[in-house]
Amino acid sequence: MSFDDSLKNLLMQAAGKTDCETFKTETKSNHKFAIDYCARLLRFTVNHHGPIKRKKINPWLRRDAVAEFEGFLSSQG
Repeated sequence: MSFDDSLKNLLMQAAGKTDCETFKTETKSNHKFAIDYCARLLRFTVNHHGPIKRKKINPWLRRDAVAEFEGFLSSQG
């Protein structure tokens, strides 16, 4: 959360607190939060995301895969 206040604000909005334990719990239980947090964090650094940093996910970056992922997100409400 130290990269930008928007990360801390997102956790505060989702869980009402910004401590480490709340972050871990919210990330494990709230998939939309976890994905949103990760997407925001990637704007600041890829150093915390080994598969992205090492381009291991690139073979799966296709339009149909993105559409499937977006469908998953919209079904999570």
